[in-house]
Amino acid sequence: MAGTRVGSYERIEPSLRLLLTHETSELILSRALISLAKLGEDPRVPGSRTSYATILPFIYHSDARLADAAITALGILGTEDALFPLGDLIEGVLRSPSDSEASSVAVETKPFSDRQRALALYAMGVIGRDSAREDVRRLVASRICALFSQDADASAEVKFAALHALSLVPLAVDNSVPSVESNEKPRKSRGFGEPRITHSPRKGLAPAIPSASRASEVEWVLSILDDESEAGWIRAQAVTAAARLCSDLEDGSAIERRVLERLLKSLAPRSRDCVEIEQNAALGLGELGDGDSDELDARVRAALLATSAEATDQPTREFALMSLALVGSRPGGNPGESDRLSASSEVRRILVHRASTARSGELPWAALALGVFEHGMAGASGAASRESRTLLTDLLIESNSSESAAACSLAIGLCGASEARSELISRLRDGDVAVRSHASLALGMSGARDAAPALERVLTEARQFPELYRAASEALTLLGAQVSRQLLGMMAGGASLESKMSLCRALGRVGDGRALRALCQVASDPTGLLWVRAAATSALGTMGSRREGDWNAGLGHALNFLWVPSTLSAASLDGLLDLD
Repeated sequence: MAGTRVGSYERIEPSLRLLLTHETSELILSRALISLAKLGEDPRVPGSRTSYATILPFIYHSDARLADAAITALGILGTEDALFPLGDLIEGVLRSPSDSEASSVAVETKPFSDRQRALALYAMGVIGRDSAREDVRRLVASRICALFSQDADASAEVKFAALHALSLVPLAVDNSVPSVESNEKPRKSRGFGEPRITHSPRKGLAPAIPSASRASEVEWVLSILDDESEAGWIRAQAVTAAARLCSDLEDGSAIERRVLERLLKSLAPRSRDCVEIEQNAALGLGELGDGDSDELDARVRAALLATSAEATDQPTREFALMSLALVGSRPGGNPGESDRLSASSEVRRILVHRASTARSGELPWAALALGVFEHGMAGASGAASRESRTLLTDLLIESNSSESAAACSLAIGLCGASEARSELISRLRDGDVAVRSHASLALGMSGARDAAPALERVLTEARQFPELYRAASEALTLLGAQVSRQLLGMMAGGASLESKMSLCRALGRVGDGRALRALCQVASDPTGLLWVRAAATSALGTMGSRREGDWNAGLGHALNFLWVPSTLSAASLDGLLDLD
């Protein structure tokens, strides 16, 4: 594995550095910064900081796209010293790049945009998430909360980012639940000095800035939830942050109980919370409950069931049903206990009934919930239910809606129902691209090796529907097929602009050494199409990434996508969750 990492770095880093030295397009430069960060520092040189030194000056660049990319790249790279310039940026302090790490004297103030401040908060959160040092994680948590608390005029985009970034950095557990202390002044963050924010401080009760434990983090977040002067969707994000911070705690933890009780209160019949909070409470409970016989977990399941049937808001009903699937298939208690999934049979019965009786508008979520439940059960007990697999297959056959067919296909893939391969193969000829994509992935997920010829045909026909390149190639890769040669042949065969971009993305995901050489050539070709070169540059970072999975995968977990700022997801595809 180490040899592979060194080999990838040696072959990709020179191409990216040439781009950063000689390229003039801000689009390609921004992609190169992100890709360089994905590669990380030189694995051959212990303590190397070459990539950090390359990326850092760009956060002060006058071009907003380049500055945004550099801020994000610092988070992906994970250098802990980057916390200092990122903190300065959030406060609006500009240092000269040469003394940005060493000097304590600010040379200029600059009104960095709300987007850049939000990106800096996310970058701090990612650095804290990936750090193995508890002191760094404490520093990040306290700094994020101090910045939130001292800037009463911060935009919703910045406040959302602070809460979401904090949820990436769970501190050590001290097994206590502190009370909220009012009007306590923020503690100094060692190494950062006094905050320089000049905005007016937040009014009202100010909880202690968390810097010591998970309990203090959670209590701080819950104080935001209960602050009625905050906007509803910011308070709702506090729900998500609290749930995420508790998701890895031991069953029965006092901290988890504190959060569960507050979320149950939000879904109670006489709740005074707004609809955004109720939606996120339904999602948050799915992170915390489980399928054992504990009284509190039974209350969680009952609340989710009632909400999924009775809530007046449709998304809240859908989120509650999905959370019920997660909770019902999650083992509780300790390994070896007999009742860890005692509620699973009843939850399965409920989900099967809901899927089999769902109206057309309800079917996609009902089918997905059943697929998610069986995926969890397969991981917990070794197998998905034949009854559920059969029902989902029948629903796919009967579905006349593209949305329902796509959802049923994905649910079948989650179940690993290889017996549905003939029905999925028939959907590969569907007129809707989303259905064909989901059916392709489902065949790969379920290990249907005899579907490879049909998937090869989808790949060949994808010239007309470029969205299919990635789904079909990933499905074939899951089945053990080598697709790089075929994708490269399509790249050389006069494909359209959109097709070439999609082929680059697909090669970044499934490509081999031949693809690496080709992508380097495309990215470096000054006569090539700009957007294709940019896609190839991004693909190089994906191929050479030092991580097992996507760096941004955790950012979208348990997130309510009805209430996210453009910093995370945007129609322009420049949000953090939109990046490859």
